[in-house]
Amino acid sequence: MPPLGWPAPFIDFITAHRAGTVRVPPGVPGLTWRRALTHRLTDHVVQARTGLRPLSPSADRIGHTTMRCAALLAALAGQGHPVDRRGTGAVVEVYPAACLKLWSLPHQGYKRTRNLTSLGTLVDRLRDSAPWLDLGSYEARCRVSDDALDAVICALAARAAALGRTTTPPRLRSRPRPPRKAG
Repeated sequence: MPPLGWPAPFIDFITAHRAGTVRVPPGVPGLTWRRALTHRLTDHVVQARTGLRPLSPSADRIGHTTMRCAALLAALAGQGHPVDRRGTGAVVEVYPAACLKLWSLPHQGYKRTRNLTSLGTLVDRLRDSAPWLDLGSYEARCRVSDDALDAVICALAARAAALGRTTTPPRLRSRPRPPRKAG
């Protein structure tokens, strides 16, 4: 059975993120405050009673990274840097597989060590498509690490964003507010 809700602190965090008002508690390590967002009272009770930790209803795999990113965006904004999650500020969100697909390059089957041949072919295709790209001493790393190649793809996409050559989502109109209760 799936969880029937999310931790209340997580909901508060998401609401603050949308409003651009995330506050990281001073002096509290990042992992500590993020963990407080991941499990409900129910989950803590189950762990205390059984020794088993239920999966987080709010943060599994990439959820922790998203929480960390929200804190970094808040810190950048607090330092006066322009932050627009649509990609027109100081930070750009990149989905490497989508970039590769839009660039007419292989975008699947290059992840993991079992696909090193495909990864090497992708590096070759990228270099053929962008002959100006000089990976230098990092080319060998890109041929054995999909993370390294993804970092290059992200850098290329960030440069394209800086030049205004990327697609950004439209600005959202203000969210409709729920009806007020009578009384």
